[in-house]
Amino acid sequence: MTLSRRSFLTWSASLAAGAGLSACRSAGSGSRPALDVPGTSPAATTSSVASSSAATSSAISSSAAPDTTALTAPPSTASAAARSTAPVAPAVVALDDRVLVVVQLSGGNDGLNTLVPLTGRYHDLRPTIGLKDDALVRIPGTDGYGLHSSLEPLGKLLRSGRVATVASVGYANPSRSHFVALDNWWSATPNQPSATGWLGRYLDLSGGTADKPLRAIALGSGVPALQGGLSHPTVVLDPDSFSIKAPSSSRAALLNGWKKVGGPSAIAAITAVDLFGALAPRAASAGTDESEGGDITRLLGTAAELIVAGKDTKVIHISTTGFDTHAGQLVTHAALLNDLAVGIAHFFDRLDSAGLGDRALVLTTSEFGRRAQENGSGGTDHGKAGVHFLAGTGVVGGLIGSTDLTTLDDGDIKPAIDVRSLYRSALDWLGAPTSEVLLGQFDDLGVLR
Repeated sequence: MTLSRRSFLTWSASLAAGAGLSACRSAGSGSRPALDVPGTSPAATTSSVASSSAATSSAISSSAAPDTTALTAPPSTASAAARSTAPVAPAVVALDDRVLVVVQLSGGNDGLNTLVPLTGRYHDLRPTIGLKDDALVRIPGTDGYGLHSSLEPLGKLLRSGRVATVASVGYANPSRSHFVALDNWWSATPNQPSATGWLGRYLDLSGGTADKPLRAIALGSGVPALQGGLSHPTVVLDPDSFSIKAPSSSRAALLNGWKKVGGPSAIAAITAVDLFGALAPRAASAGTDESEGGDITRLLGTAAELIVAGKDTKVIHISTTGFDTHAGQLVTHAALLNDLAVGIAHFFDRLDSAGLGDRALVLTTSEFGRRAQENGSGGTDHGKAGVHFLAGTGVVGGLIGSTDLTTLDDGDIKPAIDVRSLYRSALDWLGAPTSEVLLGQFDDLGVLR
């Protein structure tokens, strides 16, 4: 009997129900409104998953020319030397050993309460949820701004020049719709449909995933950003419960049969299951403690162990939720940012302890920022420009860009740094053919050492 890959994935889902597998099936076959990517719809993903998405014969291209309107405002308010008062040694790790970790803050992170300008105008706009100036975390070498106090766990990394904060990031013609904005960030072809994501195009152009199923890993949710024409991520929703639950007496026979019927997809899933099964003991032996944080900390802990395991992984994408803070923002946002800060700090502590701290770059993304003025529910509504972080020994720490509250755009902070310039920094660090991946030339932020 032979099965197509899509038929196999459906069959394996049935097998999971009948034989006790926690689930090894496709991450979904749905599609988003503006990014038609089979196999990665979050809404269709309902169980702990490890799979290579259904193959597609499309080439490395988008179905329509991208919006070429790019933001070209000067990206930095200070020189690289001024931004980092305590620079670390330049990263010299080989390009082949570098791993990009993307942390998606789904819902639209409030950039204005993440990076706070020390101005009266800020407090006028946010009389209830505005943060006190004297409680903010200082950015070394930077005056006029402070970070949310919940980001204090980043202190050591900030002082050592390993965190760059990038302000006013967005697209020239942004959308306040979650679905449209996410598609634009995932594809990097704003307001135009694309069959590939920006990271998927990078994977296609740098060797693909056919013989290396762990080269691209999505944790927490499937994500179209990793979908290429020829490359597909391995998706794991919950690393803690990801396993093959079968009686020991029949496990070997079940897996052998699965490999014969499923081919590469089955082998990829089994390889992932074996690897993830070894991560928890490895973390325990290293003394890793993730009890301080939440889901972001836990998934970044998994990402650190994947890098320590050394399995040819190049891109790890972490999806998190909760940043759509329309009401009761103060408590919720503080907890989320603390989780992010603890997670990044523990991530680099683990890598540093293994002598691998220079191998990783962490990049945060979110579909948009929030409106400058608070709403009547103690929260903020969908806005335009946001604030993002790049962390690692490969960056020059400090602040890139600025936040202008004097000239708002329909109540929103104007985007001044193009999303694709942020992506360029990550791709340049990986040694990627950046202009081919992003389908054009975009500003160099000067954030890399």
